[in-house]
Amino acid sequence: MSQIMIQIEHEIKEIVLKAVGQAVAEQELPAEPMPSFQIAIPNDRAHGDYAINAAMVSAKAFRLPPRKIAECIASRLDFTGTYLSRAEIAGPGFINFFLDDRLYGEILKDIEDKKEKYGASDYGKGETYMVEFVSANPTGAFLRRLHSDKGVLYQRCRQPDRKIRFFPERPLFADL
Repeated sequence: MSQIMIQIEHEIKEIVLKAVGQAVAEQELPAEPMPSFQIAIPNDRAHGDYAINAAMVSAKAFRLPPRKIAECIASRLDFTGTYLSRAEIAGPGFINFFLDDRLYGEILKDIEDKKEKYGASDYGKGETYMVEFVSANPTGAFLRRLHSDKGVLYQRCRQPDRKIRFFPERPLFADL
């Protein structure tokens, strides 16, 4: 994963914790430990580029409705110096974050700087993987997509000049 994408997740966590700290200092939220929360990429792009469940997991600790907690957090978010442009509250208390347009220029610059090494990682290095040969009958009635994927993976592994890049989010897939 690009260092920029990792940085964005750190920025989200940092600005959320800072906003919670401000809300506690202003006595809008009780002085309770903040539970760990998840930063996820929503399936629907309309729900932002990233989403967090901080208000949902904090409801029990703060003894407040998640929506109120989300409002306290969202009103205190400071995006200065980050790759984020705005945040919206969704549903019962999720906070959706939207990326700033300048991020895409930074990613293109990162790709240009790293050239063919962009996207490469040590994920999976030193691990042993079993690659199964698939001899699927293309005219058979029960040919499934999974069978064809395995066949493609096998063919690519036989070509030593090709690199396989594993994605931590989806360890079963390879960028071939």
